[in-house]
Amino acid sequence: MNALDKIKNQNLASRILKGILKTGRIANTYLFTGLQGTGKKFAAIQFAKALNCPNGGCEQCPSCIKIGEFSHPDVHIITPELNKDSILVDQMRNMQREAYLKPFIARFKVYIIEEAGNMTEEAANSLLKILEEPPVDTVFILTTSSPQDILPTIISRCQMVRFTTKSKTDLAHLPGSHGVEKVEKVLSLIELCKILQIFREVKNLASNKEDAEEIVDFLALWYRDILLLKEKDEEFLIFKDRMEQLRDMEKKLSEDFLFQVFRDILQARHLLARNVSPRLTLESLFLKFGEKNGRGYWNKT
Repeated sequence: MNALDKIKNQNLASRILKGILKTGRIANTYLFTGLQGTGKKFAAIQFAKALNCPNGGCEQCPSCIKIGEFSHPDVHIITPELNKDSILVDQMRNMQREAYLKPFIARFKVYIIEEAGNMTEEAANSLLKILEEPPVDTVFILTTSSPQDILPTIISRCQMVRFTTKSKTDLAHLPGSHGVEKVEKVLSLIELCKILQIFREVKNLASNKEDAEEIVDFLALWYRDILLLKEKDEEFLIFKDRMEQLRDMEKKLSEDFLFQVFRDILQARHLLARNVSPRLTLESLFLKFGEKNGRGYWNKT
C-alpha cells in the first residue's frame, strides 16, 4: 500500500497531497490544520516518505523505512524540548543553519514542525525570516490544532491542508455528498445574485466552525480547478467528474475574478481561525463573490 493511501478518514487531505505529487509542484511550506487526533503528524510523515521515495511512497525502500523509523538524516521533527512548553528560538536558528545545506541523501530535506502554534514570539519571527527566503530542496510542514496562534504572515506563505474529524462531511466525496450539494446550491445562488436565498442557505451551512472551514476549503479547490481550466491544464483537476459544471463557470469568470476570489477565501480562513462567527464569515465571503461577478446590484428574491 502506498504511503499516502495509509492516511485514513481524510479523503480530502489525501487527495490534495496526491495531487501535489502528481503535478510535481512542491511548495516550500505546508500547514496541516485540524483538531488533535485527526492524524496530522502521521500524514506529514507519510508525505515526507512520498516526497523522497523514487516510487512515490512505496513503504519498502531504504528511504521510506528510515523515515518511518525516524532515522533519516534529511527528515526532522521539531517539537518543544524536554520540560518546555514552547518551541524556542534556538531550535529555529539550528534549523535555519541546517536547512540551507544540501540534503545528504534525499531529494528534499523535510522539517515537520509539530504544533507550530506553540512557538515563542522569537521563534515564530525566526521561522518567518526563513520562509521569506526559503532554501531550495527543503520542505517545511507545520502542523497545528490552533492556526489562530500562528502569525498571519507565516500562514500566508503556507499551502493549507485541512484535516477534519467528520469524515461524513468530507467534501472530497463526489458526487453525492450532502455538504457538496449545499455548496453547489449556494454557488448557483451567487451566480443568480439572490441575496436573501443566500442568507437562508448560509444559516443552514454554517452551524459550526468546522463546517464553515470545510466549505471554505471546498471553494478554494473548486475555484482552483476553474483557474486550471482557464490555463488549459486539465490533467491535474480534482473535480474531473464535474467537468461540465467547471467548464460552464470557466467561460463566465475572468482570471482577474478568480485571483480576487482566492484572496477573499484566504481572508475567510483567517477570520475563522480567529473565531469570527462562521455565519458572518460565509455571508461576507458570498457577498464578495457576488460583487466580483460583475453585477452592480443584487436581486432580493
